[in-house]
Amino acid sequence: MEKSEADARCAEAVRFAVGDGVPQDLPKAEAMFREVAEEGYPQGMFGLADMAMGKGEVESAIPLYEKAAELGSLPASFRLGNIYWSGEREDHARSRACFERCAEGEFEYAYNKMGDIHFYGYGGPRDVSKAIEWYSKAASVGDASAMFKLGCIYDGGTDV
Repeated sequence: MEKSEADARCAEAVRFAVGDGVPQDLPKAEAMFREVAEEGYPQGMFGLADMAMGKGEVESAIPLYEKAAELGSLPASFRLGNIYWSGEREDHARSRACFERCAEGEFEYAYNKMGDIHFYGYGGPRDVSKAIEWYSKAASVGDASAMFKLGCIYDGGTDV
């Protein structure tokens, strides 16, 4: 299977999974994602992992996200970062590594998280200057939450 065919199969699987916002044929979607994943494409692994998450099967999703991330999937790395961000699987060092990989790959959703990582010192030292840089980068792509955080930093004079 060529990459373009894998992409098309995954797009079709998404349509079966959510259609117009309502699941259409979840077993068919899962089978399509599995076919792509078995061919070694990270987008199929990501789709399977997301379906597992939708069923509340986090432990099944993690290895799929990890494999997809190893193969270069930034969305999979982002999902892993969120899994390790807080809660029972909290691991700030792992979360930070995932978000750093995303940010380096210019995955815009990670910019705000990088601001939080630096502002609060998750998985490393606190660095408000770096936090401001990341929040500014997130704000420049329209992230309203980052805009708010910057406003709070400047309004409060926090290390500025």
